[in-house]
Amino acid sequence: INTDGNINLSVMGLINRIFRIHLSNITILIPAAILYALPFLRFDQYKNVSFRLNYLAFLLIGVVIFSSSAESATYIIAMIGVGIWFVLSEKNELNISLLIFALILTSLSATDLMPRSIKLSIIFPYGLKALPCTLIWFRLLSILITKNFIRTNVSNEKKYFYNNPRLQ
Repeated sequence: INTDGNINLSVMGLINRIFRIHLSNITILIPAAILYALPFLRFDQYKNVSFRLNYLAFLLIGVVIFSSSAESATYIIAMIGVGIWFVLSEKNELNISLLIFALILTSLSATDLMPRSIKLSIIFPYGLKALPCTLIWFRLLSILITKNFIRTNVSNEKKYFYNNPRLQ
């Protein structure tokens, strides 16, 4: 297998390979840093555990997809973020589809379960391993900047965190 397909599996690599243009990393990283900061403007949401866990998932995915040295093995970090996101998310068609897309393209693309011809002709040349995690990262961003975590999860959180003797 072509090892060049297993390096720079990041948003920058994805853009460079799909559009055949070479953008400097900074042109992607500066807007990403600004987007990372947007949820921090929601001071009232900090006290909610769901908000913080969603932000943790956001960070775990982002640290991989915005790393120009991301390799296939580093996606275990992003997939942990995907798992946290999915456990916390509403189980609708979009979220289930994104999870399945991530499991197939991100997790299985480097295994023998993915046909070699698809790996060599589609996944590796275009760096598509980063695509599902990037879409989930943007989904998490929209949740973090729009959802009112305080109104939706306080009662469930209190039941779990305050009535659970292991957490006291």
